[in-house]
Amino acid sequence: MQSENKLIKRLKRYDVSAQKELYEKYAVSFKRMALNYVRQKADADDVLQEGFIKILKNINQYNETGSFEGWMKRIIINTALKQYRKEKQSINQLSFDDIHETNILDIEDVVDHENVDIRDIDQSKVDYSLIERADFSKKELLEAIDTLKEDFKIVFNLYFHDDLKHQDIAEILGIDEKTSRSRLSRARKFVQEALYKKCIEKVTIK
Repeated sequence: MQSENKLIKRLKRYDVSAQKELYEKYAVSFKRMALNYVRQKADADDVLQEGFIKILKNINQYNETGSFEGWMKRIIINTALKQYRKEKQSINQLSFDDIHETNILDIEDVVDHENVDIRDIDQSKVDYSLIERADFSKKELLEAIDTLKEDFKIVFNLYFHDDLKHQDIAEILGIDEKTSRSRLSRARKFVQEALYKKCIEKVTIK
């Protein structure tokens, strides 16, 4: 913590060596984070560059009362979502802002049909205990998450991967907390169903 405080003080003096040290320390993890919200590695590189510029430009706004890494993560995430919205403007997508917690899950609203065949999923027979016992690889988990439509995947990643609360997610995305909770609930249920489908595939005799 003491070394971080010294680094922050150097950054606030616009010390070039401190800026380089910060980049080398966080570039890999922040690029990995950006890839949760943008599709192309080139876009993630742009997010990383723009995000670090914002961090260094606004370093004096950090008041050192909260997590410095958390403060930087918010900047990287906001930059990535800005890039995501820019890409989204050219795509005609449905708005899901009127979804409520009490709605019955409609998989067609949540799933990217190019990635999964919803006819293979029986919603009434999901054995969640089987999912909990299954030994899924990181790749399998990411594949299940990647079947979600972008609006739902973003909330899922912000909540589970970046540990943000619904209040923070709502503020970042410009939605209300109820919408954030609804998207997470629906996304989580579908991911569970997608993982259950993988369980069945593993034990099915060909």
